Amino acid sequence: MALTDKLTAIGNAIRSKTGKSAALTLPEMVTEIGSITGGFENEVVFSALNSSAQGYLNDSANYSANDYSTTVATDYASTTQRHDLPDTQTITLPNGAAFVYLCDSVSGKAQRIQAGTTYTVKNLIPNRTYFIIVTDNSGNMLKAYRYKATGALRMIDANAATGLGTFNIRDIGGWQCDGGTLDYGKIFRGSQLNSIYTSTTLSDEEKAVFKGLLGIRVDIDLRNANETAGQDRTIGTDDDFTESALGADVDYLHCPVSPYATGVNLSNTTQTAYY
Repeated sequence: MALTDKLTAIGNAIRSKTGKSAALTLPEMVTEIGSITGGFENEVVFSALNSSAQGYLNDSANYSANDYSTTVATDYASTTQRHDLPDTQTITLPNGAAFVYLCDSVSGKAQRIQAGTTYTVKNLIPNRTYFIIVTDNSGNMLKAYRYKATGALRMIDANAATGLGTFNIRDIGGWQCDGGTLDYGKIFRGSQLNSIYTSTTLSDEEKAVFKGLLGIRVDIDLRNANETAGQDRTIGTDDDFTESALGADVDYLHCPVSPYATGVNLSNTTQTAYY
């Protein structure tokens, strides 16, 4: 479905609730949604930061720049549970649901998701209200919800259902810095989007999260040449990674940082570990 068709469907859903007939711009859609007082479920507020990450952030361990002998990271490590994923909420969708629209009340961005029997609420910017509109195939609104996530970090789950794909994706926003706080939605960090070691390929679902909801326009690849050499593991051949795994419409910059592992090697202690 083309973008104009998606926006028309959202407009139809809004008009079915407000009774208005005038065309709406995207900012006007967000304003109209926010002004609807009936039909929305009460706003649900939940902590999206999982307990493991919260425990690590709350830990009272004091670090010294010259002493690498103490770490609390291992206290929160696990081989049986993924700690990089946010906590989520699940909505049971009404009968006849065809599409779900996740609408950011501030930016006006709307992500369209094919509906199933349930919808998982995730990847929200902390302390920001989101409107979730459920429509049928004709664009008629069946149900409307409001959700707000809390937590010190915005952890991203692009495709947890498969257990594959990307991992450890985080929004850098929310951290204190000189002059204030980093804005959300500007810089993201994460794992490789493609790999010479596996046949992992981003799904359309993942690409929709990265390019649609997160709005990523530039992919900066920090891997060294050996890690971007393609499946033949030979540098300088035709299968080297020279384009973003998100697609040609995303700018790709290869800025190798070869000593990444070496830089965090705890070689001056009794053990060698990487974090």
